[in-house]
Amino acid sequence: MKRTITFGLTFILILLHCFIQAQQAKIDSLQTVLKTSKEDTSKVNTLNILSKQYMAAGNYEQALQFGKQAALQAEKLNYKKGMTDAYSNIGINYWYQGNYEKSLDYGLKALKTAEEIGYKKGIANSYNNIGIVYFYQGNYQKALDNYLKSLLILEETADKKGIAYCSANIGVIYASQGNYEKALDNYFKALKINEELGNKHGIAVSYNNIGEIYVKKNNFEKSLENHFKALKLYEETGDKQGTASSYINIGNIYYEQGDYKRELANYLKSLNIYEKIGDKRAVGATSSNVGIAYIKLGKLENAFYYLNQSLIISKELGYKDGIKEAFNDLSELYEAKSDYKQAYSYHKLYSDIKDTLLNEQSSKQIAEMNTKYDSEKKDKELIKKDAEISKQQAETEKQNLQRNAFIIGFLLVLILAFFIFRGYRQKQNANKLLEEKNILIENQKQLVEEKNIKITDSINYAKRIQQAILPSQELIKYCFPDSFIFFRPKDIVSGDFYWFSEKGDKLIFAVADCTGHGVPGAFMSMIGNTLLNEIVNVKNILEPSKILNELNKGIVNLLN
Repeated sequence: MKRTITFGLTFILILLHCFIQAQQAKIDSLQTVLKTSKEDTSKVNTLNILSKQYMAAGNYEQALQFGKQAALQAEKLNYKKGMTDAYSNIGINYWYQGNYEKSLDYGLKALKTAEEIGYKKGIANSYNNIGIVYFYQGNYQKALDNYLKSLLILEETADKKGIAYCSANIGVIYASQGNYEKALDNYFKALKINEELGNKHGIAVSYNNIGEIYVKKNNFEKSLENHFKALKLYEETGDKQGTASSYINIGNIYYEQGDYKRELANYLKSLNIYEKIGDKRAVGATSSNVGIAYIKLGKLENAFYYLNQSLIISKELGYKDGIKEAFNDLSELYEAKSDYKQAYSYHKLYSDIKDTLLNEQSSKQIAEMNTKYDSEKKDKELIKKDAEISKQQAETEKQNLQRNAFIIGFLLVLILAFFIFRGYRQKQNANKLLEEKNILIENQKQLVEEKNIKITDSINYAKRIQQAILPSQELIKYCFPDSFIFFRPKDIVSGDFYWFSEKGDKLIFAVADCTGHGVPGAFMSMIGNTLLNEIVNVKNILEPSKILNELNKGIVNLLN
C-alpha cells in the first residue's frame, strides 16, 4: 500500500525555508513595483523575489515563469549574482515538478556562476539544491557529499540558520540509510541552533524530523508529541504547507496504530490546505492517502473518488511514479470490491509502467557500462604502448652509455697523461645524462601507475552499476525468511549474477554464470538481467523451460 513519504515532505519544508530567507512584500505589491522597474539589476531582484513568493504559494508555473524572466534579464546585464539566484529558483521549480534532470542542470549552472564571483551564499545554496536532487534520485552518497560541501561554507560564513537546515538535510540522509542515531544527532543539532535563533519555522522542521525517527523506532507516543509541537508552531506562524505536512505525519502515526478514523481526519485536513494553496503535486499524493484510508474503513466509493483524483493529477503533471502508484492503489480498491477483472487490469497497468521505468533505468546503466568498458580498453592500450616506448628508450640509453664509456676508456688508455682532464669532464657529462634519463624513466613509471589507478576506479564504478541492478536482499529475505545470499566476484565486477521476481503466487529465482569474467562477464550479466526482466515481468512467461528458450533467443538476437 502506498504511503506518503514523510521524509520527502519534511524535505520540501527544509528547502523552502532555506531559500525564502525573510518575509517579502506580498505578490501584488511586488507586481506593482515590477511595472515601474527599469531594465536594471533591481528588476532582476524583484523577479527573483516574485519567483520565490509564487513557489512558497505552490504556484510553480508562475514561479518558473518569473525565474526564467529573471535569468534572461540578468544574462543581458551580465549580473552574475542575479543569474545565480534565478538559476537556483528555476532548478527548485523543476524539482517540484519531478524533472530532476533539468533541476540538476540548473543547480550546476547556479554553482558555476556563483563560483565565478565568489558568491559564497550562492555556492552553499547550490550545493544544497544539487544534494536534494541526488537524494530524490536515490543517490544518497552524492547527496551527502554535496550537503557536507554546503555545510563547510555555511560554517565558514557563520550562517547559523543555514547550518541548522543543512544539518537537518544531512539527518534526512542518515535516516534514509537506517542510521537513526546519526540522524537524531543532526536533528537535535539543528533544533538547538534554531532555538538559539528563535527560528520557529526551523524548530518546527526539527520536531517533525525527530518525530519521524521515533516512528521508525516504534515509539509512537514520542513521535506524536513531536509532531503536535511542530503543528502548533506552523499554525502560529501561518505556514500552511508546514501545517499540512504535520497533519500527514500525524495521520501516518494513527495508521501505524490502526486508528483509521483519526488517520483519515488528519489526511483530509492536510488535503484541504493543499487544495487552497494550489500545490497540485501534494494534492495528488495526499488524495492517494485519503483513498487508501477509505479502503481501510470499507468506504469504497469514497476511496474511488480520491484515488481517481490522484491518477488524474499525476497524469496532468506527467509524474510517472505517481501514475504507477495510482494504478496500484486502484488495483487494491477493486480487489477489495471483489472485482478481480478490474483489479487485474489496473495491476497490469501498474506492472507495465513499472517495467517501463525499470527498462529505462536499465538501458541507461548498460550504456554507462559500455562507455566505461570502451574507455577502459583505450586506457589499457595506451599504458601498454607507453611501457613499450619506455623499455625501448631505456635499452637505447643503456647501449649509448656503454658505447660512450668504451670510447672514453679507450681514449684514456691512449692519451691518459695528455687528456686526463678532458676525460674527467666527459665522464661528468655522461653521469649527468644518465641522471636525466633516470628521471625520465621515473616520470614514465609514475604515469603508468596513474593510468592503472584510473582503470581500477573505472572498474569499481562498473561494479557499483552492476550491484545496483541486483535484486533487493531485503525483498528476498522477506519472501524466504531463512535464506541468505553468498555473492563473491572473482574480480572486482562479476560474470555471475542472481535475479528474482514475484509474479502473483509464484516466486521466480535465477542464478546465472555468464561467459567470461571481469568487465566482459559483467557486461553479459547486465544483458541477462535485462532479458529476464522482459521475459518474466513484461511477457509474463513463467515456465522455466520457456524462460530459458526465450533467454537463448534474446542473447542470439542481441549479439547478432
